[in-house]
Amino acid sequence: MCRVAYSPRAAIAAVLLTGSVSAGSGAASAPTEPPPASIAERFPPASDTSRIIPVTGDLAEVVYALGFGDDVVATDISATHPPDAADAPKIGYQRTLDAETILAFEPTLVLADDRAGPPEVFDALRAAGVEVVTVPFHADLQAPAYKVRAVAATLDVAAAGEQLVAEFEADLADGLAVADAGVAAGGRPLVLALYVRGEQVQLAFGDGSGIDAVVEAAGGRDAGTEMGVTGNAELSTEAIIEAAPDFLLVTTSGLASVGGAEGLLAIPGFAATPAGADPERRILRFDDQFLYGLGPRTGELVLELATALHPSPVATSIPH
Repeated sequence: MCRVAYSPRAAIAAVLLTGSVSAGSGAASAPTEPPPASIAERFPPASDTSRIIPVTGDLAEVVYALGFGDDVVATDISATHPPDAADAPKIGYQRTLDAETILAFEPTLVLADDRAGPPEVFDALRAAGVEVVTVPFHADLQAPAYKVRAVAATLDVAAAGEQLVAEFEADLADGLAVADAGVAAGGRPLVLALYVRGEQVQLAFGDGSGIDAVVEAAGGRDAGTEMGVTGNAELSTEAIIEAAPDFLLVTTSGLASVGGAEGLLAIPGFAATPAGADPERRILRFDDQFLYGLGPRTGELVLELATALHPSPVATSIPH
């Protein structure tokens, strides 16, 4: 990863513990999280990590990043990174799980967040003697460090977890620096983060979705939040045109589902936006898990997004 000169590791570490991340004149804030020692106390080491099933893509990414990929026996369909996680046998989708399907893989440890379910599935797993660890979901920039530390404590590799957190913090610091410079030079562009699946499904992400914090940290304004969206909501043509986003933020698979940028602009409303007038530069696409997973690569995402939102002269400040 390329680095900018500014890398306030200590300042970012303090920010992650006090619950406020700022970039430029705006701020992406989050609830205060407990320090690493408290997280470790909440997540004692698992008794048997020989057969692991992480039931969300972000937790799977953490497990692999901590060196336990060989112990993963299955993942859910949202696991797309690393490639080994994507290629692993599948248990279905994290929110529509089936106990029998999971038990068929004979797991010793199941890692989930508190959105996965239904809840009775985990009751059945526990009744069958499977250890189930639930990592609370956080839709903010506290999330990557929190889930890494929680999983690392569960796998009894706290030192490896701290190294992974340090890498996240360094990338985030670089992203915030690029965002600061970009905001100072040209203000905050309006970014509309979308969930697109075919021509009939267009949702805007907004306040509390998690991507709103990423957009703010990268030096943008979150269009969904300014439209009054909490979580996510369906979009009307009128709302898209009235919002007039400078950038559209989509997943690669979502964009493919509508036939690429041309297909997205064929959906009423999008072509009439400033983003639609310059699709090559202003329709930004990222892998699904990278964009919405709030995993350990989120610092990289902030850096890449900040560079895309503020391409000049900021991009030239990143030495190679």
